[in-house]
Amino acid sequence: MPRLGDSAGGDNSGAGGPPGSRSGATATAYPNLRRNKVATFLYILTMTLILRNMFFNNYKNDAVGYLRSTGTINDEQAGQMLSSKKSTQSRKSIAMEYEQLKKDVTQLKLTVAQLESKLTQDKETSLIETNPNE
Repeated sequence: MPRLGDSAGGDNSGAGGPPGSRSGATATAYPNLRRNKVATFLYILTMTLILRNMFFNNYKNDAVGYLRSTGTINDEQAGQMLSSKKSTQSRKSIAMEYEQLKKDVTQLKLTVAQLESKLTQDKETSLIETNPNE
């Protein structure tokens, strides 16, 4: 069965074809951007604008400004949303507090073990003192 771009006789030599077509050209499913300079230019322009907006627009400030204007959040909440440094510092302080608490718990466990051993020694000595017959 002949394909687009095949010669009328069915041989795959690439010569011939329908009138007005390039000899040997086949149909493609996707456009060739190398040949279409306008499409290439528009593609590069679009990608440049998208990347510029992604890197240079501060959408967080715009969103907080909108929420403030509608009365959804107050100034304190907006400040918390905008301050990423504070949230990073608060995470670090929470991690430091957690480490300190782990150390405190370990120290308390050691203290409890010492007190229990001292308590058992005191009980033994009090038992010996109360039973003079033995």
